[in-house]
Order: sequence, then C-alpha cells, then structure tokens
Amino acid sequence: MPADKIRVASESLTDAIVSATAERLPEAIAEFDVGGVVREKIRNYPAEKLESLILSVAKEHLRTIEFCGAIFGFLVGIAQAVQFYIYAH
Repeated sequence: MPADKIRVASESLTDAIVSATAERLPEAIAEFDVGGVVREKIRNYPAEKLESLILSVAKEHLRTIEFCGAIFGFLVGIAQAVQFYIYAH
C-alpha cells in the first residue's frame, strides 16, 4: 500500500475517533458521578483508618502552623524588647 493512502487513512481514522469522543464525552462524564463515588468510598472506609488518615494530614499541617507561630512570636518578642529598650532609656 502506498504511503499516501496509509497517511490519508490514518488521518481519517483519527478524525473519526476524535469526533466520536467529542460527541460522547460530555454524556459519559455526566453519567460518571464523581462526588457520589467519593462519598460512597468514604462511607465504606473503616472509621479508624479514616480518623488516622485525617490526623496524620492534620498533624503535618499543625506542625507547620506551630513552626510559623513560633517564628512570628519570636519576631514580635524581639520587636517588643527593642521598643521597650528604646522607650525605657
């Protein structure tokens, strides 16, 4: 088979696949209820595992918040000490 005919057939097949996908994709997405699937998975997930998962994620974020609070508190303390030193003398 000549290369030109293969290229034309390939382009024609690609166009047909793309148009069929574009036509049917919104309908397929509408049928697939992502929120419902997630809700169902969470409902069926063991409570102990879910609690430990949430606590592990929260622990990491709380550690970051505590660290930022410590730095902010240190800087505020330094600023207050400097202000007290300036106004006391």
